[in-house]
Amino acid sequence: MNYKGYELPLDSEHVLLDASLTDTEVQAGSYIYNNIQSMLRPTPTEDAINSKKMADKKLTVYIMPGVYWIDDPEADDTMQPWGGYDVPYGIAVTAHSLEFAGLTDDAEDVVIAGNRGQSHGANGNYTMFHFECESLTIKNLTIGNYCSTDLEYKRDASRNHRRRTDAITQAQLAIMQGDRMFADNCRFIGRLNLRPVEGADRALYHNCHFESTNDAITSNAVFVGCDFDFYGSRPLFSATRTGAVFLDCDFNCLEADPRVEGMQYFTKDGGQVAAVGCRYHSNFDVPFGIGWTRYPDPQLRCYQCDNTHNKESVVIGGLRSKTTVDMSGLPLLKAYRLDDYGCYNTYNLLRGSDGWDPLNVGVQSGACSADNIPVQLILSSDAECIQADADSVQNSGLSAGTVSGAAASSKAVVSSRALCFWGGIGDAGNITFYVDDIYKDFVNVNDNNDGSCTVTGRPEAFCNIDKEYVDVVIEAVTAIGLHGAYKLRIDAPVTEAPQFTKYPELSICNGNAELSYELELNGHTDRSVVSWYRCDGSRGEGARLTAITRNSPKLSYKITAADVGSYIGASVIPRCTSSCDGAKVVAVTDRRIADTDTDGYDICTDFSDIPLNMGKNIAEGMWSVDYYRPTDTCSFGSWHGEECTEPWHYGITGDGCTHPGLYQGTQGARIMYTPTYRQNDRVKIYRGMSLHLTAEPAKTSCQGFGSAYQYMDVCIKFDTENLTGYGLRIYRSPKASNACVFVLVQYEEGTTTFISDKVISGCFVSECIIDVKYMDGSLTADVRTTAEQHALQEVHLKADVPDNLHGGIAVQHTGTTGTGGWQNTTTLTGLKVSYK
Repeated sequence: MNYKGYELPLDSEHVLLDASLTDTEVQAGSYIYNNIQSMLRPTPTEDAINSKKMADKKLTVYIMPGVYWIDDPEADDTMQPWGGYDVPYGIAVTAHSLEFAGLTDDAEDVVIAGNRGQSHGANGNYTMFHFECESLTIKNLTIGNYCSTDLEYKRDASRNHRRRTDAITQAQLAIMQGDRMFADNCRFIGRLNLRPVEGADRALYHNCHFESTNDAITSNAVFVGCDFDFYGSRPLFSATRTGAVFLDCDFNCLEADPRVEGMQYFTKDGGQVAAVGCRYHSNFDVPFGIGWTRYPDPQLRCYQCDNTHNKESVVIGGLRSKTTVDMSGLPLLKAYRLDDYGCYNTYNLLRGSDGWDPLNVGVQSGACSADNIPVQLILSSDAECIQADADSVQNSGLSAGTVSGAAASSKAVVSSRALCFWGGIGDAGNITFYVDDIYKDFVNVNDNNDGSCTVTGRPEAFCNIDKEYVDVVIEAVTAIGLHGAYKLRIDAPVTEAPQFTKYPELSICNGNAELSYELELNGHTDRSVVSWYRCDGSRGEGARLTAITRNSPKLSYKITAADVGSYIGASVIPRCTSSCDGAKVVAVTDRRIADTDTDGYDICTDFSDIPLNMGKNIAEGMWSVDYYRPTDTCSFGSWHGEECTEPWHYGITGDGCTHPGLYQGTQGARIMYTPTYRQNDRVKIYRGMSLHLTAEPAKTSCQGFGSAYQYMDVCIKFDTENLTGYGLRIYRSPKASNACVFVLVQYEEGTTTFISDKVISGCFVSECIIDVKYMDGSLTADVRTTAEQHALQEVHLKADVPDNLHGGIAVQHTGTTGTGGWQNTTTLTGLKVSYK
């Protein structure tokens, strides 16, 4: 059929989409449509359209210039997941093979558009397409999710469309289940979580354009001659399997505020990336660097050659980066580029077992003997940890491995495997195993001449160092230039527990219980485990754990009003660096704590000694740590906190968090403190109180949480048993991508009500200082940040509220923990609570 100058074989497997046609014209023809909805989109009650009758067929869709919305861009409903999918999809299509071909040379002429995103027209990460097919081809068109960016259609300005929201929210393009995906001369437009076509076993983008912020680009694909507008510093969430390959690509670095990090990375969560002949472009007035990922795993290796930044040669990751392998002059380069033919070796990368060759370079690849070159070297080990001198430790009868927590093994066999990009096994040539000079004193590496090596520890290396273990990176290089690495932990030889030369004693002095003891350490560091208890009797009866040791023994315990009337006990498990544990010894004060031993009811902590045992366990004068899902989070999707044994962790995370403190180990992490209400037959009534909290959100762009409406409540005047009181809520705003909403809340048996105006501010960023106060019927919250921000840096809220008798506090966090278990968390670094 000749249609407007195009010869189109229209039939049941070849259909036409033309937005300029009227419904009457469509009805008069065959295999012709004027909107993509009637052609492909199922209703939420149906199976994926054509899934049964098209599963074994090929479908080609020819598309004339125009804008094709996959549903009504003005719709104000909220789309839910349907059809058994875990996210809301706009269109689901099943076929043996699919092709979408724009009838134009300019990909901007044909636009397939969506206009929904997380919390903006959708419950979940809205995704325009779900493709289930063996093969998908897309040519000469644009797929765009215009939830967070404007549609500007140059052929007809009347088809322009304003974004749904100014917030940068998760709004995705396509997920695919199948083998092969080829996109040629296409544009993929969106912002957060773009996901052009994610999930194909083999994916190739050729001469395509991308616009995105973070967590956006396909994680396992080859990109040739593409250009990217990066509005975020981590365009890939991660590179999966054999990674992402960029050949002859342009990267336009358009980060909104380069002062935050001053870097353009590829990934947030690591994974192998290769870049050959690529060009970075930036125009910032501050120093700006190029890297693979901010926190590279010591086992990660990425590959590069002939890349530039503003026309100057650049080594991604830096000249001294162990992550970076420069392929200049290496045989490995032929896996990516065939210099003899002036082309890129996509055949080697994507051929698979069926010889797939969409760019027709297989002949050149074969002529160069470069059609089966592996691109990834994976090292694995039969042990993650070995004990230096483990055999002699076992013969001595000591409990080897008590320091590391792992069973002692005297050796590890590290094996190698070379993979082609498409997943097949390749021949990388002879392999050499080695360690850097800094590790040579700690291990012996013996090549087994079969692609593996045996690693044993050297106990003498630990004689003059005070370390429990050393992480050693075993490295390998092949004849063609592939590199691999494996991190192996080497535990020091286990020694006898140190003996007491003076047994533990407790004294009460200046408001503290002081612990003293002496050990025969022989030059090692005291690593004894000290735990503090509140006891009913002088022999430690009825002991309740109140403080613990982290990293070094806690020798001083601050006495509070909650301790009055009790004995204070301390247990000591003697240990030094790399020793086994000695027998526990307990000391108890010689009298009960009196009123005169404490300054009052106030609390001051850096959280370093708070026990984090899971369990609500509400008791006066005690912390409780648990998982809790508030009733107002029912729309947040599935949680798994009930499976978590450690809802909070203590440590330093990264990004915006630079100091140690408590951070969330699960969505729904909660920590509460219940004060003392009865003492010496007197009832304590709490009137005025104030809370001063310092917090460091890991996120550096002021949005605080992983998704809209996730929140953290900081509560005072709180009944920890019945969940009644007041607080400050900080939640991620659906209306802004660089700010949070702040509002005062009232709790009534777990149900919350907003009781103040809402303020949007960018002050929830490290270091964030939060003050919540109640006095004489007035509840106030003052929040500020020490960071330089363009948005409002301070928040001041006030509400008149009835008094109550409670003095408890609580911090409830409902956000996801994020990548690595921490990149969406908030670390609590200090707390002061004062009672009036």
